[in-house]
Amino acid sequence: MTAGLVLFTVLKAEHDGTAALERLQRAQVQQLARSMNARVETTFTSAGGILTNLKLTAQVRDPGDRAQLDQLQTYLAKDARTGYYVVDSRSRLSNGVLLRDAMALGAPVTRRGLDGVLKGKPAVLGVAPGLTTALPTIAYAFPVRQGDTVVGAFVSEQDVSTASPFNSEVTQLRPGTTGDFTFIDDQNVVVASSNTALLGKRLDDPLLAGGSGFHRRNGRVAVVESVPAAHWRSVFRQDAAEFEGSLTGPLHSALVLIVLAGMLGAGVGVTLLARRLRAAREEQRRLREMSAVREEFISIVSHEVRTPVAGLLGFLQTTLDHWDGMDED
Repeated sequence: MTAGLVLFTVLKAEHDGTAALERLQRAQVQQLARSMNARVETTFTSAGGILTNLKLTAQVRDPGDRAQLDQLQTYLAKDARTGYYVVDSRSRLSNGVLLRDAMALGAPVTRRGLDGVLKGKPAVLGVAPGLTTALPTIAYAFPVRQGDTVVGAFVSEQDVSTASPFNSEVTQLRPGTTGDFTFIDDQNVVVASSNTALLGKRLDDPLLAGGSGFHRRNGRVAVVESVPAAHWRSVFRQDAAEFEGSLTGPLHSALVLIVLAGMLGAGVGVTLLARRLRAAREEQRRLREMSAVREEFISIVSHEVRTPVAGLLGFLQTTLDHWDGMDED
């Protein structure tokens, strides 16, 4: 009964500890998602304010637009790997900075999510080939307005690579040897990850099918949380054994120690019981010997006393039988 109670206590502690670990991990991913969401919203606000001060026409090869874009280029780092460009209301490339192919001006730009920007809503465009770098890119896109009319879109590209500042931040979050922190776009393509081998690739993982929350499947765990401003998701994944190892390992060790202690205690108990049984048998043997000696002593004493008493009784009986015929002497 005691062993069962100990086992129940250990298993309950493991269950409660695992649940607490899951809540803690989800809280961490939620915080990461909220932080990213706030960053995107801040970018929309600040960049939107800058673009409001520009007077872009979004017309193909417009010299006034080119002059304003060149002015913006002074804010780029000297080693910048990506630039930005403007498209007109028909999604044609009208101007740009650090374009890979300047001859592409006037050509249509087909990028998922750009249509929504041309309808007046800023967005983070998912992973796609870039116009300012050979690497895959994400992009912050903002509508270009003349009064209340959207005349085009301003698109700022950022590379999806191990060298990108964003990915450098995420790389530092790598948990253990089997875990990773990853941001994916609305098509499950990896935007940034602590596992750099995943960058720019589609993440087809059944754990992502369950929506936001904590998920467990096939020996793996995952936490998925939404980044609504970017239409991304923040994802944590890890082998269940490693995820729970810091908690269940000590509990399992404690359980083993308790079992071993129980076995040791049982062995000591059996040894002590065996000793007590041997002592009890020895005591019984000694008492039997004492009883036999006592009976023998009583038998001997009875026999030795009975012999003189029998003679004495015979003499007294003879005296009584001849009492009347005997003289005083």
